[in-house]
Amino acid sequence: MWVRIPGFAMAALTSFALMAADVPSGTAAGPGAEGKTTALLRTVADFEAAAARNKAVLAVPKFEHTPPELEASTKAVIAEANRSLDALAAQAPAKATFASTVAALDDVLYAANNTTYRIGLMKEVAPEAALRDAATAQTQALQEWS
Repeated sequence: MWVRIPGFAMAALTSFALMAADVPSGTAAGPGAEGKTTALLRTVADFEAAAARNKAVLAVPKFEHTPPELEASTKAVIAEANRSLDALAAQAPAKATFASTVAALDDVLYAANNTTYRIGLMKEVAPEAALRDAATAQTQALQEWS
């Protein structure tokens, strides 16, 4: 359970940041909100516009619907992460930059964590036992990889 808290906290903070960003002066509630108006975001288009202004990506996740889809997603994210990590490790230390190391590692972990959280949710809420069992197995595979 505690593994999911950082993702939840990030989603909550991101939502607040998008709702409070780029708004005219007025009033709003929350830390540091003095002199701001929080515009209510009511549609997907409102959230997309707020995300674009803040250079954020807003996307609805694609959930897997069958055990083979869960396994394929797990294998794909692990394979891509391993390729990216190999490329990261192969770069010349003298040419390494923040973007080519720390930011690149963050990108790798973002994709892996996103898949882990999505499959972990399926493990908890899927109505079919076979899907929950497959999600449990794939969650374990992702944890072993990490």
